[in-house]
Amino acid sequence: MKKFRGMFRLLVLYLLREEPLHGYGLMQKMKSLFKGYSPSPGVVYPLLREWVKKGLVEVAIEEGRRGKKMYRITEEGLKFLEEHMGDAEKVYTHAKALGEFFELGGRELKEALTLTIKRIPMLSESQKIMLRNVLKKFTQEVRRVVEVE
Repeated sequence: MKKFRGMFRLLVLYLLREEPLHGYGLMQKMKSLFKGYSPSPGVVYPLLREWVKKGLVEVAIEEGRRGKKMYRITEEGLKFLEEHMGDAEKVYTHAKALGEFFELGGRELKEALTLTIKRIPMLSESQKIMLRNVLKKFTQEVRRVVEVE
């Protein structure tokens, strides 16, 4: 989980490198990237405050929009991002692939697997055998489709 958190942090800087954004705009950009998933304000705003405290991001009050806070990457933030650009580009590419996976049915698959795990204790032995066979066949089919020969 710590590694994901670190990668998510780099993604925020990577996106702010493109343009200054307010917190909601940042969440919308991530929602677009992940094809529907948006991190909660309880994740995004504390991270932005931390980056501001460390001097990697600065806040500007946007004129004419009821004092909306705009976050932009600082020179120090750009240096930090440049030092970690390989990881930042990997996480951006991974986020885009994850978004496409969700569009291809990955969200439904995740929901089905979550339900399966929750219900395993209630399954009979014959249901577990059927599930094992379904998962084995599914795994073989996925590998057949995605493996490059």
